Amino acid sequence: MKGVLILTEGRSGSNWLGSLTSKTALMGKSEEWLSSSNVRKGTKTRSTVEYLDDVVNLAATENDFFSIKVFPKHLHRFQRRANIDAVKYLYDKHDVRLIRLIRKDTFRQALSYGRGLQTRQWTSSKSAKREAHYDFKLFCSCFFLIRQSYAFWDAYIQFRGWPCEVMYYEDMVKDPTPYVKYVAEHANVEMPDIPQSSLEIQRDDLTEEWLKRFKEQIASDHTALSLPNGPFPRTGLNFARFMAARPLKYEKL
Repeated sequence: MKGVLILTEGRSGSNWLGSLTSKTALMGKSEEWLSSSNVRKGTKTRSTVEYLDDVVNLAATENDFFSIKVFPKHLHRFQRRANIDAVKYLYDKHDVRLIRLIRKDTFRQALSYGRGLQTRQWTSSKSAKREAHYDFKLFCSCFFLIRQSYAFWDAYIQFRGWPCEVMYYEDMVKDPTPYVKYVAEHANVEMPDIPQSSLEIQRDDLTEEWLKRFKEQIASDHTALSLPNGPFPRTGLNFARFMAARPLKYEKL
């Protein structure tokens, strides 16, 4: 089968871009198919290879073209649980193109990520489950998590030696045609008119207000800028603490 793997991190515009290709019903069903909930369900009842094969079928449209979004945490969790590099397995077995989707403005991405963790609202089609509030430490954690994720994908692609198309969120917001065209060419379908997404880009005055406050605090608060003793491990406990907007446990050097 043919497909695309979008290597990125949360709040990079991947939901919005994925909705554009998914609406054509010819370019895969772009979702986080390797998320922890899906992995748990799949590996409890089937072998890991069978699960990955099932994922491809779930992510595929009727023309046998699939689309899967992958965050570093998805890859790490699956590898810890099943001892398989899911991306390499899919890349080796299928005719896959890789897309690295990057958001240049990590500050706004970190604020958006932090708000998502607080409200549990990851798309405009969902309603917020609780109110968001300004949290400097949480936003700092999100900032460094995002930068680590982008650095991971950069190193991972170099390590594997694979070709990979790099696209930037800010460019796609202005004109998503290059993204849709790239996927359409690989799917061997005619370039469609860019469909109207059912999702809206989540941006409001509160983000700009918090961004100004965030940068001012970065410049003035010396204690908040002190670095931890070491990198935080990607453990289940730390992820639970991160999702609950609680401080992470760092490794001591």
